Amino acid sequence: LIPARLRLGMSLVMILVIGNLDYLTGTEISFSIVYLIPISIVARFQDRRTAVLTAVFAGLVWLFVELFASPGFTQQWIPVWNAFGRIVFFLLLVGYITEIYRRDAWLESEVAGKTAQLREVISGRKTLEREMAQAVAREHEQVARELHDGAIQALIAVEMQVDVLRRQASQESSGALTGNLTRIQELLRRGEGLIHPAGTGGRGQKGGASTHYPSFTRRHQGHRARTRLY
Repeated sequence: LIPARLRLGMSLVMILVIGNLDYLTGTEISFSIVYLIPISIVARFQDRRTAVLTAVFAGLVWLFVELFASPGFTQQWIPVWNAFGRIVFFLLLVGYITEIYRRDAWLESEVAGKTAQLREVISGRKTLEREMAQAVAREHEQVARELHDGAIQALIAVEMQVDVLRRQASQESSGALTGNLTRIQELLRRGEGLIHPAGTGGRGQKGGASTHYPSFTRRHQGHRARTRLY
């Protein structure tokens, strides 16, 4: 990368070289287009004030070349007018180039800002989606736990009620009813095992009932028959 001062110095030297060539070739060859090269370089890489001064400098060089190279003018104001027109043309070029790159820099800044905002929005959305997924997973887990525990409690309660009825029927010598109640109780025990095989922690149904549902015993202490879990 060329330093800014070195680039400016090279552009000014280029203007002087072009003016010298313009003087040596006389009025037969015009170097008006060649003057645009150093002016465009300064307008592209320097600030606008420096570019304006460079354009004025190029116009003055062209004026001196025209004064010394031309045989003469019918009016003294003609070379001044020509120089003024050239300087205005150079200034318009400087304004055009600086405005283009100013807008380009502004667009780059806007794009960078919008990109940063978009990244923040995307990051926030991902965070929100992750939190929502975690919340839904926790809710599903809680609902499943409540349904599971509720089913276990209901089965154990029904089994204990059936056991009470079976013992009452046994005391009343109702063999058929006792057999039916015994089969119902066995089916309930199988259902408990299918829902939560390890729910009793290896302590049997009595241990599971006392662990998970300690209030059940208090609610059924008024039964005449003594409940026994197998």
